[in-house]
Amino acid sequence: MRDDIFPLTKAERRAARARWRQLSARERMRAGRLAERGLPAPSRELSAATLQWGQYMLQRTWSNRIPRSSMVVAGLTAAILGLLAQLAIGVGWVLVGGGLVAAAIGWLTWSQRRLAHAMVSANAVVLHHGDAASGPPDR
Repeated sequence: MRDDIFPLTKAERRAARARWRQLSARERMRAGRLAERGLPAPSRELSAATLQWGQYMLQRTWSNRIPRSSMVVAGLTAAILGLLAQLAIGVGWVLVGGGLVAAAIGWLTWSQRRLAHAMVSANAVVLHHGDAASGPPDR
């Protein structure tokens, strides 16, 4: 999957956060579930907020420039090395714990980015081609 990194201004980031937080938890969850299935949000306003939030999650930051899998791999590698160090010389539990925490954080951010991509791709169609109720554009 190609990583689209959006160069958002400070005002755009604030607007995206404010707009997303104005939605109820139920609306946010519904928009996310629909996006996971490749479907746009049911209303134009919710679709716009979902698109904006997805772009916010994919904003241009240093952490979005590295592959998501690298943190998982690095964390698991550290955990394995820590386990080997523990078995060999009796010190390594800190490395095991730190590696597992890093791997878990990497896994969560990886899935978060995947959802953000789904939000952007599913809802960009609505804003460019009409209302969500009319469905995707004919090709």
